[in-house]
Amino acid sequence: MDEKSICERILINRKRVGLTQEEMARQIGISVNSYREIENGSTKLVNKRIVKIGELLGISPEELLTGNSAQLESYDKRIEEIEKKHGRELSDIIGKYKLIVAELEGEIKQLRTSIETKERIIGLLKEEKEKNGKY
Repeated sequence: MDEKSICERILINRKRVGLTQEEMARQIGISVNSYREIENGSTKLVNKRIVKIGELLGISPEELLTGNSAQLESYDKRIEEIEKKHGRELSDIIGKYKLIVAELEGEIKQLRTSIETKERIIGLLKEEKEKNGKY
C-alpha cells in the first residue's frame, strides 16, 4: 500500500467533493494540523479514520487504499450483465433442447411401435410358413 498514493487520492477526492482541510478535520474529529499530516503523508492512517474519510469523500475504504474499487465495481457489474445475458440465452437453449428431446422421444416411441408391429407380422408370417410351407 503506497502512502503517497493514498494521500493523493484523499486530496483529489476532498477537492472533488468541495471540502476544505478544516471541514475534513472537524468532521473526522481531529485537529487541522493532524489532517494536514494525513494529506501530506507524514502520519499513518488508522482504520477508523480510513473509514470516516472514505464516507466523507463518498468512496469505499478499498478505493481509498487501492484506487481500484470503482474499477472492480464496474467489472462486477459487467460480470453480472454477462451472466444475465448468457443465463437468458442458456435458458432459451435449454427450452429449445427440451422441445427437440420431446419431439425425438415421440418419434422414437412411434418407431418402437412400428418395429414391434413389424416383428409381430414377421412372427405371424413365420408361423404361417411353418404351417403351410409358404408365406
